[in-house]
Amino acid sequence: MREALGPYRAALTLGRRRSLILLLVVALSLFGALAWGSYRDLNGQRRFLHQLQTGTFTQESLFRFGVACQGGEFNVPPPGELGPSGESAGPPGTEGKPTGPPSAPTCQFVGPDGTPIGPTFEGDPFGGPGGPKLDPQFIDQIRPELITSQKMLVREMEKLLGPRFILSSRIHGLGTFVGMVFVVLFAATFIGADFRWGVWRTLLSHEPRRAKVLASKLAAMWTFVIVGFLVALAVTTGVDVAMRSVLHVHANGGPSTIHLAKESGWAALSLELYATIAATLALAVRTSIAGIASLLLTVGDHLIVGKYHWLRHFSPVQQVAALLPTPERIATAYVWFPRVTGGFVCDRTSTPDGFPNCREILFKPIPHWRASVVLATWTVGFALLAWAVLRARDVPQ
Repeated sequence: MREALGPYRAALTLGRRRSLILLLVVALSLFGALAWGSYRDLNGQRRFLHQLQTGTFTQESLFRFGVACQGGEFNVPPPGELGPSGESAGPPGTEGKPTGPPSAPTCQFVGPDGTPIGPTFEGDPFGGPGGPKLDPQFIDQIRPELITSQKMLVREMEKLLGPRFILSSRIHGLGTFVGMVFVVLFAATFIGADFRWGVWRTLLSHEPRRAKVLASKLAAMWTFVIVGFLVALAVTTGVDVAMRSVLHVHANGGPSTIHLAKESGWAALSLELYATIAATLALAVRTSIAGIASLLLTVGDHLIVGKYHWLRHFSPVQQVAALLPTPERIATAYVWFPRVTGGFVCDRTSTPDGFPNCREILFKPIPHWRASVVLATWTVGFALLAWAVLRARDVPQ
């Protein structure tokens, strides 16, 4: 018997190895593309710095710098001011109105943080037709200061790409929509496929204690989600380490190890919740498609909270947004709904112009501990709902 099953087992083992290799290649390709998107801006800034240092840049390249201008107003005489001959500066009725051509504004280049760069000059070089109009000698004069500003920008970007900063960004991305799509597909298939292949019918026909069967299923699903999250995080970390080594990015600083551990726990809790929602819907309708449709609940959740702000204290979407907000400047792979931070309150009275008298109010931020409790409560609630549905329905035939 064992000899007869030998070729079958060998084929099954080979198939699993091929599937594992294919999955690993897909994961490395996906995370490699995400990592390259994080370092692409740094490469562009480094290339421009090299162009500034070698003098091979074009005037159009200066568009990456901002220009701050002052002045440029029309010549407006104050009311009652007289001209040089003692007469009025203009015809009667023109007091306080423009009487001459506008003066050229005084402008200066500024860096991304608003820091002035180089001397001032007249006129906005980017405002007129025909593109930038700067004298080459003037560009050579301010080029050292442009190089200094560009070096500071490159150093700031390298800091944001440090190991702990980028790891925090990856945790936020995996804990929101990117990781959620995978766990919802997995949970819906994990539960729904058992109905298709008759696994539930076999288990429930021979084991009357349905709660025990469901608990083992959910425990296995939660374990797979945690392991998958950790494996994905390890793969992304390895890809980022390789990218920093290739691009010679050396930076330190960022969130503490304790904070990164907390963020990992919050991301895992978010994934566990939506995996449980998908499993419950798939168990109720007995098909995987119902579980996948759980992603639509996030859209409805956000729309309802946008209209009724008081629901933000109970909304799973808002709890995830409070625990895993958008990373600063580096948000590759982060896709999630924004936090509801305020709203408008309008009185019955109106302004003199006839518009409603409204004022903006700011909401208190949701504490992390409360958001964690709300997500855990939702997870337990959907697990109990799955138990109630399984207990109430007949054995699938």
